[in-house]
Amino acid sequence: PLEGAIQRYDEWERTRPDATIKAKLEILVELISLYRLDLLPDIARFTLFRRTIFRQAPPGIADPFDRLLDRMHHSPQRRPEAMVELSDLQAALTDQDERLAFSRMAFPHWKHTQTVRIKTLGDPAHSRTVVHSTLRDRQGQAYTVGEPSSPAEVGLLYRLFLQAGFPKTVSPQDRHLVVMDQAEQIIAGAVYRSFDEETVFLDGIVVSRALLERGIAAGLMQDFCTRMKAVGIRKIRTQFFLRPFYEKHGFRVAKSGAGLVRHL
Repeated sequence: PLEGAIQRYDEWERTRPDATIKAKLEILVELISLYRLDLLPDIARFTLFRRTIFRQAPPGIADPFDRLLDRMHHSPQRRPEAMVELSDLQAALTDQDERLAFSRMAFPHWKHTQTVRIKTLGDPAHSRTVVHSTLRDRQGQAYTVGEPSSPAEVGLLYRLFLQAGFPKTVSPQDRHLVVMDQAEQIIAGAVYRSFDEETVFLDGIVVSRALLERGIAAGLMQDFCTRMKAVGIRKIRTQFFLRPFYEKHGFRVAKSGAGLVRHL
């Protein structure tokens, strides 16, 4: 299927030598659907982009791209966004069209209007990567969403829950997302944990009282669902607390009656 998609792209490109990057991305999306490449491991999609849009990339881009593909080949169990090589490739891209193609390749589940980037944390020997995305409130103010980079940021998130009077307990299994304003102050966040291989339990979403009614909670919910879908989660469970908010965002009472559930 991959070779067939590449061949079809080559035939299409020969008849449209002046095609825009938007047109090229549209045909790739069509080919991914036509050849069902979305059912294959991520390396199929990355290889498709490498051998089409990035086929004639200069060494400064081709080399980190090939290192990424090699890493994906030898570590099929790891998500690409968890690989430092993906961050290296992103850093090598300076052209706007290249960055757009990279985003569509690396983050196919995200809205095309969203800014998504990979950030590497820690020293080279113990580095890890996190996905940072951007959401905007009803006033157009931009915020950054991502995993906390330190225990202190986790503590600030739990403080927000405490200040909001949220019935939240701390668990060693907790995982976190934080929302930061342009001054890098944590103003919102979410706490969740794994339920099973295809399900997560969303323990709560909180927003600073000073920024309520600005659509930040709704934006964070959408961001959270996108992140979960991107890593293979099919179902999100939560409790009845804030039931009207959750039902507004697609949650329904579980068949067992134990809380709310949303299918992705």
